[in-house]
Amino acid sequence: MPADVDPDSPLAQVIRLVQAGVEPSVILTYITNSADPFNLNSEEIIYLNDLGAPPEIADAMMQRDQQ
Repeated sequence: MPADVDPDSPLAQVIRLVQAGVEPSVILTYITNSADPFNLNSEEIIYLNDLGAPPEIADAMMQRDQQ
């Protein structure tokens, strides 16, 4: 996990879910129900991509932040 990511943040939780191989639909539900913002930067989006997260994951996180 990137050093600048707070281990208790919603982003860290999504990273753990991706690393554990959780189904994308479950991760998307977690994102939708998150009360806290994700505040993704470009490095974190690239990191999620490198982990193999489907593009919908980062997309959903950014959409959630706009709400």
